[in-house]
Amino acid sequence: MRGGAVRDLWHAWAGEYLRGAARLQLVSTPPPARLTYWLAAIAPNRLKPATLSSYEGLSRLYIRPALGTKRLNRLSPTDVRRFLADFKAGCPCCMRGADAARAKEDRTCCAVGRCCARRPSARTVQYVHAVLRSALQQAVREELVARNVARIVETPTVKRDEVHPLDSAEVRMLLKTARPHRLYALWLLLISTGLRRGEVLGLTWSDVDLVGGQLRVRRNLQRNRRELIFGTPKTARSIRTVSLPKRCVDALLAHQKQQETARKVAGEK
Repeated sequence: MRGGAVRDLWHAWAGEYLRGAARLQLVSTPPPARLTYWLAAIAPNRLKPATLSSYEGLSRLYIRPALGTKRLNRLSPTDVRRFLADFKAGCPCCMRGADAARAKEDRTCCAVGRCCARRPSARTVQYVHAVLRSALQQAVREELVARNVARIVETPTVKRDEVHPLDSAEVRMLLKTARPHRLYALWLLLISTGLRRGEVLGLTWSDVDLVGGQLRVRRNLQRNRRELIFGTPKTARSIRTVSLPKRCVDALLAHQKQQETARKVAGEK
């Protein structure tokens, strides 16, 4: 074999060896490292800010401490099932050390030897499972593992409580109580249109057609940690036009005049 062919063969082998070594290093990393990567590089492009913040908290407080020593290529459905079972049966205060972080005189749980016996809700267990499943699915896409073991494990179903709306007497009482308040128009909109709280708080005057008697829902107001931000509705169907009853139009006109008066007073001061 000529020298050039040997050299080309050596370079090809060396490149394949390095790629294999790099891949081995990746699959040997613990799931929390993949979680960190997924939350930093992938999730921000797919999740809304409030959801991303919630997922980061669940990862930091519960998933990383429990699975931090397990290698990605050694993680099994049994590991995930055991983790979820322990999480479901555990006390959040004990798991995240919340009670120990309190002032000594305020400690009431595991830090003083008696557990408060609180348990995560079924919805929280579902969220923890969703975080782990999504991060592992990204590892499957990048061909670091052959299968997503978290998808094999079932999570508890969430029992949906029956909604009991206000009856007519309760609605009249609420509106009567809210009538003197400066945000009376907000309460009237919530009751009359069925808009979500974040949708009403996200409205601006450009979204409202007082002449045509309708409004356009195209954003909502969300709380992300200590910050209030505008976001988009959950689904495309949530972006919609809503007809307004006359009493809502009248209340919004009064609110608009109230705002104009408040601006003039503030300008004079």
